[in-house]
Amino acid sequence: MFNQENPAGRLYTILSKFKGADGNSFLKHVWADALGVDRENEIETLKQVFEIYNLTGEIERLIKIRPGINHELLLASHSTVEKITSPANFHLRWHQVSQNLETDVLTRLQFCAQELSQFYEEEQVSDEEIAEITDIVNFLFDELKNSQIDDAIKLVLLEEIERIRSALSHYRIRGAKGVKEALQATLGAVIVNKPQLEAVAKTNTDVIAKLGKLIDKLDAFSSKALKVHKALTKPVSYLLSFTKDEGDDKAA
Repeated sequence: MFNQENPAGRLYTILSKFKGADGNSFLKHVWADALGVDRENEIETLKQVFEIYNLTGEIERLIKIRPGINHELLLASHSTVEKITSPANFHLRWHQVSQNLETDVLTRLQFCAQELSQFYEEEQVSDEEIAEITDIVNFLFDELKNSQIDDAIKLVLLEEIERIRSALSHYRIRGAKGVKEALQATLGAVIVNKPQLEAVAKTNTDVIAKLGKLIDKLDAFSSKALKVHKALTKPVSYLLSFTKDEGDDKAA
């Protein structure tokens, strides 16, 4: 049994759901069904298919850095996968493009997943864990949106939380790496906007505390899934309130 907790394994899992699809269905609807998206929500379908297109590129990059294997053979089906991820083909019926997903495509993805498992592996995360963090994110987003903090910093925080929410909603495509990248972007925003956030913390302590707890939770979540050390050795409140600037040290 090959490992499905890496990019190739996740793509295999998604494309396997195409089996038995109605040949008369539009490609966009076949994608929606495979991804668990409402057929009427074409925007979300497009977003997720775009992530899958990027996923194929990630698989290619990872396979090519693996020495001693036949890269061309393993990646021979990538161009056909790209055809069914193209929005230009969404208006076509499944029977018109299904030949691009022949059995050898899935077989090659299995081999790719097996090769990637030699150096890239994530710990499986349950839907319940993802749902729990998503609930926290949604609650914080609404609380921030309705808060009285400065509009400029509010927009920064809402954008970062939306980035995290998107990474969580696309977890079954991008995995923990997507969450980690969202976390890193949020940490960057925290550092860049440290003075403004510290000012907000004086009058909206609860909101900033919840943001800190969310970041800590995401850090623990992504590091566990990716089997790496946490990005933060101390709670994010340390960054917000207790870190001395280099200039302070020099002045001392």
